[in-house]
Amino acid sequence: MNNLTKLEQDKINDAIVNHLSILWTSESIDKIKGLFGDETLLSIQTIASGAGSDIIWANDDDLFAHKTTVNNIKEKYPFLSHAAITKIADASAYFWK
Repeated sequence: MNNLTKLEQDKINDAIVNHLSILWTSESIDKIKGLFGDETLLSIQTIASGAGSDIIWANDDDLFAHKTTVNNIKEKYPFLSHAAITKIADASAYFWK
C-alpha cells in the first residue's frame, strides 16, 4: 500500500474522516463504496484489519492499547491524517470491547 498515489491517499483519508464512525454500518460501507470505489474501501479495510492486530485489548490497559494502535498505524501508513488514524484506532478499540 506504500505505492498509492497522492489522490488515492487523499481519498482514503477523506473516506475515513468524513464517512466512517466508530461503528461501521452497512450504510457507511456502501456510501464509501459508492463515493470512492471498491479499491478505497478495500484499502480502508486492510488498514483497519491490521490496526490493533498485535494488541491484546482484553489484557492491556485501554489507553496504552489505544496509543500503541495509533503509533502502529502512523508507522505503517504515514500518509494518514491524525484524524483518520484516531478514527481507525477508536474503531479498533470499539470492536474489541
